[in-house]
Amino acid sequence: MNRSHFCWLVAGVLVLLAAQPAAAQLKIAYDAKSPPDDLQDKGYIPLRPNVAQPIYFYYYNSAAIAKKNVKITLQQVYIDNKRLENPKVIATATIPTAPAKKFEPIKFELGKLAGQPALKDAAGKEVAAVWPRLDAPPYVLRFLIDDGAIKKNPPITVSVKLQEPREVVNVVHARFEAEKQRLSFKLSTREPFDPPCPVELVLHESAIPGLSRVPEGTFKQKLSKDNREVELSASNIEFKNGLTPRNGRISITVDGFERAFQYTCSFTEGSPVPLKDEMRARIVAPRYSLPSTKLPIVIEIDSKSRTNDGEDILQTSLVDLRFDRSGQKTFEKVVGSPYRGLRELTVEYKAEGEAFLFKTKVNDRVVELDTEGISATKRTLKVQLLNAKQGIIPIANEQDDRDEKVALFSFDPTNVFAPLLFDKNTNTVTAELIIDATPAEDMRLIVTPLRPRQEERLKTRLTVRPRNEEKQAPIAKIVFFVGEAEKDHKPPKDAVKVDAEWSKADNAWVPKEDFIVPADKLGKLVISAEVETATGVAMSRKQELTVIAKNAGQAGGPDVLTTIIGVVKRGARPQPDLPVVLAKAKPNKDDVPKQTKTNGDGKFEFTDVEPGDYVVSAQHLGTFGRQALKINKNQEKASADLDLKTK
Repeated sequence: MNRSHFCWLVAGVLVLLAAQPAAAQLKIAYDAKSPPDDLQDKGYIPLRPNVAQPIYFYYYNSAAIAKKNVKITLQQVYIDNKRLENPKVIATATIPTAPAKKFEPIKFELGKLAGQPALKDAAGKEVAAVWPRLDAPPYVLRFLIDDGAIKKNPPITVSVKLQEPREVVNVVHARFEAEKQRLSFKLSTREPFDPPCPVELVLHESAIPGLSRVPEGTFKQKLSKDNREVELSASNIEFKNGLTPRNGRISITVDGFERAFQYTCSFTEGSPVPLKDEMRARIVAPRYSLPSTKLPIVIEIDSKSRTNDGEDILQTSLVDLRFDRSGQKTFEKVVGSPYRGLRELTVEYKAEGEAFLFKTKVNDRVVELDTEGISATKRTLKVQLLNAKQGIIPIANEQDDRDEKVALFSFDPTNVFAPLLFDKNTNTVTAELIIDATPAEDMRLIVTPLRPRQEERLKTRLTVRPRNEEKQAPIAKIVFFVGEAEKDHKPPKDAVKVDAEWSKADNAWVPKEDFIVPADKLGKLVISAEVETATGVAMSRKQELTVIAKNAGQAGGPDVLTTIIGVVKRGARPQPDLPVVLAKAKPNKDDVPKQTKTNGDGKFEFTDVEPGDYVVSAQHLGTFGRQALKINKNQEKASADLDLKTK
């Protein structure tokens, strides 16, 4: 080889080496105008919760010469905390020409993706998914770059980090002014939010015992690049009976991320106190519910601040939910449990020009619990938090800690949510649910008189068997009304209804307002009562009355017919469901005896009996009772008790 050939070869090698950087470089930016950062150095892609957010990726050609047909593949490499042997391809891109020493935007295309169900239009033709979804957390992406380098580029692996609002938003002021009953919070951020970041002040009865009214305030605001400090407020807050709670719980939602900030407040002059930085778990479920295949249960999980150990607890932690379906303390895993991620997390994506859009959702997890086939009983649901290695995560004691206690742990009858219990030994929170479809039982409606006159006041009483508080839903509502109930035992929409109240004197439920017979009513009148349990199961009873004229029996007025009442006994024991016959003492051939049956107390009744001589009789198992009666003209009532004896 001569000297000129050698020099040419050396020059060629130098040029070739100059064109080969140590490794390919990717850049990331959050808007099209900002200078990009090194993706490798950052190590993650931060995304706001509940936002559709554009991300801009760039390929940087650090070589001294341009590169042709640079191919970039984007993959998801972890699903359910396991590395995939065959990573799922998310998107691909080809850069026709990458100029030397310059950034070049990456225009990804989704195409038909592996693992995604084929979508079809109205004509049945396959179309690309508009917003495909990343598989279950934790979310880890990998970029593969083929830019013709002799030494193959190592993959660039980054995690998708769902930012918790407290990482970018601060509460700079919190105050309660007792005189004005005004609560206020000032929030600020150095983040130039685009799109704007909604913030909301939340006061809810499940966290503030006795809260009755929050009439005015500024409950919602938006932080943005032009408005980086806002105030939230609530004024003239009212409580039942004027009693302020000892430890009300207040929260602030940021970017749709519920309970981003939480405070305790006794609603006395001063500053609300932030909750301790601890993990928290709660179950929000109805205290009383009907059996169902899909009973919605909300799992509220609040995470502590991120630590320096690198673990993303929001994505990697597990929520273990179990249900004692049999009632024998044999807790079974609820379908899908343990759930990956402290909250319901989804990340969808779409390629749009130079932007790669991520649409995120971070919500409290709603689980559909199967309680079908269970009734009139109490069942327990429990939740526990586990780390990525299945170790138990300690959680805050929101039951016994005086400053942190929350109303969901109360067994007070006014708590409409399933009361919670905390077990500090197992770091478990349990909820006690009463599942019940039974109606009110042994309803007895008594309305007197049975033959009222027009404009007469009725005396109405209702007795109901007491409910088993350990197993049954309590009675939630009792109403009296005029007319007959519908098939579902509910009053007709146009019925005259009166709420009930308990009367100690009567030892029964009575109307809050008296029923008065209308002046123009004659003949049949029905008074009914509806009893509804806390699970919405209704039952009704009715009593038929016969309205007579206001001047019946008076001079010049119509005659009054008689009502015969009595009780059938055998010794001291009333005889229920027994036929009783009313016949004329000297019947004509056309006279037909009347017949009725005794009720559960052995009582019977005949109405609209004309004047005359009668015999009332009953018999049962070789015993017989008989009584003669004389009914006079315009006699309103008569009694005839029967004592069954051996013939």
